[in-house]
Amino acid sequence: MRVDERTVGVGDALKIAVSWAVLHNLNINYEIVCASEATRSITVSSALVDSEGKRLSQASGKGYGDASIASAVFEAIEHAAISQKLPGQKPDNHDYVFVDNDENRIVRPWIRAS
Repeated sequence: MRVDERTVGVGDALKIAVSWAVLHNLNINYEIVCASEATRSITVSSALVDSEGKRLSQASGKGYGDASIASAVFEAIEHAAISQKLPGQKPDNHDYVFVDNDENRIVRPWIRAS
């Protein structure tokens, strides 16, 4: 059965992220850094940390309730993956260019000539 990332509930997605982290001997830390009374949204800061306490990545997410936590957690995992800091990751032959485009971050891989 194929599971589309957009069809998994937020709670289940967080359980998957935590299970993945435990499997790889990593910790996911997060904290609410801002709460807006006007919009009722929150901003969450998250860090992916190895077993020795070394921070592999940090990210933030915003939204409502657990969705903001999931946003921050998965961004932290993505940042670590892009930076090739995940356990077992091997260096590849890509250079990554980060481009700000109306505040949306775009990652474009560029293949290095061999």
